[in-house]
Amino acid sequence: MKISVIMSVFNESIDVIKLCIDSILSQSIKNFEYIIVDDNPNSLKLYNFLKREENKDTRIKILRNDTNLGLVKSLNRGLNYSTGDYIARVDADDISKKSRLENQLEFLKKNNLDFVCSNAKIIDENGRTIHTRALGNRKIVSQKIIKFFFHRANFSVHSSWFVKKKVFQSLHNYRNIDYAEDYDFILRALQRKIRIGYQPKIMVSKRIRKDSVTRKNAYRQYVTAMLLSKNVPPRIIKNEVHILNDSIINKVNKLYSLSDTFNKKKSLFILLKLIIYILSSKKLTIYAIWILNGKIIRKIT
Repeated sequence: MKISVIMSVFNESIDVIKLCIDSILSQSIKNFEYIIVDDNPNSLKLYNFLKREENKDTRIKILRNDTNLGLVKSLNRGLNYSTGDYIARVDADDISKKSRLENQLEFLKKNNLDFVCSNAKIIDENGRTIHTRALGNRKIVSQKIIKFFFHRANFSVHSSWFVKKKVFQSLHNYRNIDYAEDYDFILRALQRKIRIGYQPKIMVSKRIRKDSVTRKNAYRQYVTAMLLSKNVPPRIIKNEVHILNDSIINKVNKLYSLSDTFNKKKSLFILLKLIIYILSSKKLTIYAIWILNGKIIRKIT
């Protein structure tokens, strides 16, 4: 039995990454590999730091991308490289409790699960507690209840995941969905009748940074999650889960891409192209309206 811890680094500070790495290396379980994907090939300082950490502990394996691939492709690269029976996800600016891997493995086996997501403490850039992200203080292993909650929203913290490797293999890892690859993965897992459980113990301190990808794209994440959840029928008992197909995913990603291009170039041609593309699909029109109203949401969040 072996655990593979998967992490991608990009623009996090070295001090914060060091805290994360130390929290993993100090785990009560010692039999694991720690795969860190360096997705910032332009930072020699970051690479040199990671190589020093790799030289200190043989469990650390550094994979450096030749170009910036983004989170999804970086995670998939780490997953394909991994050799463990279980996958533990961690974000580079989060801190894992010392007993995390041991407790999660025990919880997964005891409750006959394939996939565990745990409670988390939300902290700010200085490590101060903001709040505890919880779905109650009791474990949830009933699949009907799990489906009920997940078909309405993603309540899991991605960096708290502990999953059997075969689950990732059966689902062909993550799909390239902007800012909601974790929610898409969960919905596809439920479709395949993967047994998911919620562990109420706090296993991770999730750091919220002002310049984090999650925070910068909070509204896009919200819109994409809504798009995913709206494709799940309310009658959960029959397991009739209809997940977004690749065609719709590509349309949404293209919408974001055109929007980004227009914001950078302010070109009338790009604007017309964006409008025509939006009007070509009823769903895109609806979600484009949500995006245009995103400033209101961003002010609130």
